[in-house]
Amino acid sequence: MINFTENKYEDNHLVLCGIYACKTVRNLWLCVVDALHFFKRLIKRYPFAALFVVVFTAVTFSYVEIGKARAERDKLSHELYVMKQKTEQLENIKNR
Repeated sequence: MINFTENKYEDNHLVLCGIYACKTVRNLWLCVVDALHFFKRLIKRYPFAALFVVVFTAVTFSYVEIGKARAERDKLSHELYVMKQKTEQLENIKNR
């Protein structure tokens, strides 16, 4: 049998929004706590694997940053070379 009763929160939608927002924040917090607990157990069980992941990540990020720095240096070096060539051309025209 279907029962049509009114919800006590039906008139105030902001209350429902607040209730579900609080539940969402609570569930997200529980998810973060569970993930931290999982990683803690994983690190205790496999410390060398965790160390390998940290070192591998650090090396990868360092190579990426070094590559970015080299690309920036090469770009600026090329711009400097072009500017020197233009300066020499202007000096040659001026000295004629």
